[in-house]
Amino acid sequence: MKKIGLLLLVIPFFACGPSSKPCTYGSPTAIFNKELKGVLEHQFSVKGQDAQESIAFDNGLNLEVLQGGCNALKQEFRFSLKGNIEEGDKMVWINQTAQLFHFLGDLSDQHLVYHQYAQALKTVATEINLGESFPLGEGFFIKLDHIAGSGYELLVVEVSQGKE
Repeated sequence: MKKIGLLLLVIPFFACGPSSKPCTYGSPTAIFNKELKGVLEHQFSVKGQDAQESIAFDNGLNLEVLQGGCNALKQEFRFSLKGNIEEGDKMVWINQTAQLFHFLGDLSDQHLVYHQYAQALKTVATEINLGESFPLGEGFFIKLDHIAGSGYELLVVEVSQGKE
């Protein structure tokens, strides 16, 4: 039940709005804003059922969030991390993801749900494989992956509900 509650906390980030076809969820709304502590830059654009949000934090973290879905929700968090993280095992990436979600959860009371994401991730850490979607509750999935670049790492976390 606790895992299903996580999904219900994601839904408020989608607002009901006009659409060309009837959708369970309206157009996505911004998750973050420039007034949050530590946010240096914030951009948000929406086109139909898809949105892109870019945030630069004062600690050097850059985050891009892609949102979409009409009858099933999907949010993709792309954390751009400076430097290169040693390959190691999957726990390096799972712990990094949990740490980043805790950071997001500290931004405001509206973002406390990210602490729950971090805790849920730690609970199932040994069962998750990078690059594979993993169920966190009935109809609720998470997928972690990373892309190494020259001097940076891109940590990609997809949170989704159902199948579009």
